[in-house]
Amino acid sequence: MNKISVEKLQKIKYLSRRGFSKRTICRDLKISKNTAIKYLGVDPSYKKSPTKFQISYTKQTGEIMGIFAGDGSQYFYPKNYQYTINVHVGKVNNDYLLYVKQLFEKHFQRKFHISEDAHTFRVRTYSKALFEYFSHFLDYDSTSKHSTVKLKIMDVSKSFKRGFVKGLFDTDGSILYKKKENRIRISFNTTSEGLARQVKTILVDFGYSYSYYSQQHKKWKKRYCFQLHQESVTRFLKDIRPFKAERLGW
Repeated sequence: MNKISVEKLQKIKYLSRRGFSKRTICRDLKISKNTAIKYLGVDPSYKKSPTKFQISYTKQTGEIMGIFAGDGSQYFYPKNYQYTINVHVGKVNNDYLLYVKQLFEKHFQRKFHISEDAHTFRVRTYSKALFEYFSHFLDYDSTSKHSTVKLKIMDVSKSFKRGFVKGLFDTDGSILYKKKENRIRISFNTTSEGLARQVKTILVDFGYSYSYYSQQHKKWKKRYCFQLHQESVTRFLKDIRPFKAERLGW
């Protein structure tokens, strides 16, 4: 095995601390799998992964379901019998990328890795049990997930719903400070009509006022759009505590 430079070793350790998988590290740094294992060791989390996950309707579970409803995906590869779970995060959102990775690792007590493609990072793991876990909470057509996803049941705790709204608005929502108007604008868009109906119900239950409309474009799927009224913005930020609001000092 050829020796590697100190600079490359530092890059290996840096990418590993960031959560990048060995496969990604090997590809980007052009090193062999054996070299990566030599300097990083074998990850024991694969041997200790649970075969079942507890079903609970906590705020943290709700947030994870909201994140997955917004930016998650699942794939089964029959060739190698591999169940893959991903959360896709834009490359400009490095802080949220690490937040999602740590949140999922804490909740599921297993290792998640970061990989990347041309436009996004992916927080990823492999598990049949986890693959099936999401189906207890979410219902969607696997061929058109974003336009069909919704909660399986709405009779859940308020804390779960708060977490769910947080995950949705952090992925498919927008929280922006409008300097000219000196106000914060909060909005959310989805192509799932079923999810839109559920979001309307939750916002009404929590007493938030909002505007709602749909947009149709010949090149895009129909979008269902929400914008919170200004009188609900401050209470929403205090109650839901979205990650995006931290950038505005909340």
